[in-house]
Amino acid sequence: MVRLVNIRFRNICAILRVEVRMDLTLRTALQNYHRNLIAENKTPKTIEGYMDGLKVWVQDIGPERQVSSLNIADVQEHIISLRTKPGITTGSLMSSHSIAKRYAVIRTFVRWLHVHGWLPSLILDGYQAPKISNELPSPLSPDEVARLFVLLRNHSFRDKVIIEFFLDTGVRLEELAGLTMNRLDLDDGWATVIGKGRKTRRVPLGPILVRDLFEYVSVHRKPKHKDEAIVFLSEHGETHGCAFKYEGVRQMVDRLLTEIRVTGKHGAHTLRHTFATMYLRNGGSLEGLRIILGHTDIKVTQRYIHLLGSDVQNEHLRVSPLESLR
Repeated sequence: MVRLVNIRFRNICAILRVEVRMDLTLRTALQNYHRNLIAENKTPKTIEGYMDGLKVWVQDIGPERQVSSLNIADVQEHIISLRTKPGITTGSLMSSHSIAKRYAVIRTFVRWLHVHGWLPSLILDGYQAPKISNELPSPLSPDEVARLFVLLRNHSFRDKVIIEFFLDTGVRLEELAGLTMNRLDLDDGWATVIGKGRKTRRVPLGPILVRDLFEYVSVHRKPKHKDEAIVFLSEHGETHGCAFKYEGVRQMVDRLLTEIRVTGKHGAHTLRHTFATMYLRNGGSLEGLRIILGHTDIKVTQRYIHLLGSDVQNEHLRVSPLESLR
């Protein structure tokens, strides 16, 4: 009976010109997908993010599970379970943003399986993606920023310049870690960073940052190899003089913020939020902030407005047409 059903199903697929390979396991499918991401020239960071999330899901429902047997419940139950799991870098629960990213990765993988004929239907059609909270991590207060720079007096000049770079440009961690010398224009005060999806954008550098960057690259930066392209280099152990990689920068920033007693979820993203908040607080435009941060949608940038709190109320009181009539 089962064989007859399979024959009929394959006949239907043949009519629709869809090839379904009934014997593919999730383990094999994931290996194929990994090769596909490399062939598509995705960045190593993007591939790592995709594979990390998918491996957790596949392990959750079983690596030897037949792809053709997947259903919507396999995704729903996994998403529900993520709400009780801690984040990767903190002990707090996984954020709604992280959960939504995990879902998006699974959805893309499921679509890929369907397009290549391994999954008979798009099992997530009609399923509403997890909602993302508009709440952003709190930026550093002026007092915390002051304490941070006091602490940096006991750290290397490189660490000081890295923190300055985050606070002056609002770049993402991976953008700073991947910054190369040929994309640094200290004469005109610009840096070209490579963001999500390999998109490049130019960010302005303030005079203080330009001054300290010039001192770092001309005095403190000592590459192990003369062709080392990355701006910020490791200063310890066997990697001394080599690229100061993503994980190293992340740990350094986390350690600094912990030392000045920043509570809750924090990291390089906290410095990005601090830059955005101070940019608006000091009179910068929302559109200007969008361009500097590399947001494609102004709605993403608008989330920072609620962090200004009483600043917005005071500004409104100052410029309100009705109040000016008094």
